[in-house]
Amino acid sequence: MDAPHPTRHVLFEKNKTDLAGMAYDALQHGHTNTTCMLACIDMDDKNWRPLVNHLIPDYDWNFHERRSLCAPVLCVITVSLDYQGLSRMLVRMLPELASILSLPPPAGHFRVAVLGDCGISIYHVIPEQETTAELEKFYA
Repeated sequence: MDAPHPTRHVLFEKNKTDLAGMAYDALQHGHTNTTCMLACIDMDDKNWRPLVNHLIPDYDWNFHERRSLCAPVLCVITVSLDYQGLSRMLVRMLPELASILSLPPPAGHFRVAVLGDCGISIYHVIPEQETTAELEKFYA
């Protein structure tokens, strides 16, 4: 197995708790790990701007609310047709992902596509409900 890409690995690790919470929310709304995929996108990576513009068409690229001088990150849940569309788009951009994305994720895990530094890395998260302390930290 290849070593993880350093920039995308950091992006995943920094957002892992939020992504696990999003996976938990998806389960609570009746989605499964085979009909839903998460994406974590570095919004400052110009390669992903068309996708971000599709997901949030009115985003003001001249203004970023930055925390601790971090690059803005978009974490989204794609379900049903969007899930299939995102999978097809990722395979078009990086054909070697076809073998990974054609298989179901490991039992109990949700797939996460991390898009940044001109590339794509696939990770998995276990759904977990965010704690009150995590939410207070986020909204503080």
